[in-house]
Amino acid sequence: MNKIFYLFIALFAFLISSCGSEQRNTNQSPEKNQAVDSVYNFDELAFLIRKDPHDAKLFVERAKLYVKQNNFEEAINDIEIATKIDSLNSSYYIHLADLYLKSGKSGKSKETLERCLKFNPQTVEAMHRLANLYFYVREYTKSMEWLNKTQEADHNYAQIYFTKGMIYKETGDTSMAIRNFQIAVEKEPDYYDSYILLGLLYADKKDSLAIAYYQNAIRIIPTSIEAHYNLAMFYQLNAYENRAIHEYSIILNEIDSLQPNIYFNLGYIYMQYSNEYKKAITNYTNAIRLNETYVPAYYNRGYCYEQLRIYNLARKDYKKSLEIAENYELAIEGLNRLDRLNP
Repeated sequence: MNKIFYLFIALFAFLISSCGSEQRNTNQSPEKNQAVDSVYNFDELAFLIRKDPHDAKLFVERAKLYVKQNNFEEAINDIEIATKIDSLNSSYYIHLADLYLKSGKSGKSKETLERCLKFNPQTVEAMHRLANLYFYVREYTKSMEWLNKTQEADHNYAQIYFTKGMIYKETGDTSMAIRNFQIAVEKEPDYYDSYILLGLLYADKKDSLAIAYYQNAIRIIPTSIEAHYNLAMFYQLNAYENRAIHEYSIILNEIDSLQPNIYFNLGYIYMQYSNEYKKAITNYTNAIRLNETYVPAYYNRGYCYEQLRIYNLARKDYKKSLEIAENYELAIEGLNRLDRLNP
């Protein structure tokens, strides 16, 4: 059964990465000065701009409407106009830099932030965004230089310590990563991403402090699949199977019932830890219903049928695994077992 276990861990890593990317789009500790919805519509703004074409705020409002339409080109044009009308307003440059980054123009984003700092050298948000840009391209030394400048300007800005934590994490200094993520939540107690990463780092050490960090993340975003999933995985990998089942059930019953990997994990618990093969089969079947090409679910369901001596269904699932993934080793071994039994 060891190969099944390693396969399960690989699936865990995949789900964490996919959930993580989705969750971070709703980060509960965003940069300041992010745009909110406009209180106007296009017609109202067109009238107001004709009436007063030197009101920078009107162009910013229209840019917000363009962003809602994913029309970044027009949004960028309007924010550029706003910066020309009011060249000392740092929030306009930050908004513009964010738009350039969203449209895949990181170089223009960097130039815009540098323009902002030329007019307003102590703009914390601009300095931190520059640090993040360097982090994303793995220029960690330059990123840390900008983070230190940002810290000198405002040592209470929680995002500084989060990015420092990410740099230390990427460069293998786990203790400094943990310390900086901890400072981030000290500065901002609702910093979701920091709690998630603290949970992951402590989970890697099999330290039960991971539980409290995940629970804090759930406190901030009760419907976070990522946080519930990470907590469930910690429980599962540390022999708290019933608690793991409880967390997985919360996801399926209260957040999203269309998660094939959650059904797979429940099936795995019932199969691997308690030999409740019928319950495992039910969960693997649910996983397959949601993902008809879910090869590990077919194989594991076949294994459960094999243990229940329902050999015809076991053989069928092993063959289905091979139809989807030719040369799938576990399924080949399963069929060989059945051939030796000659059922």
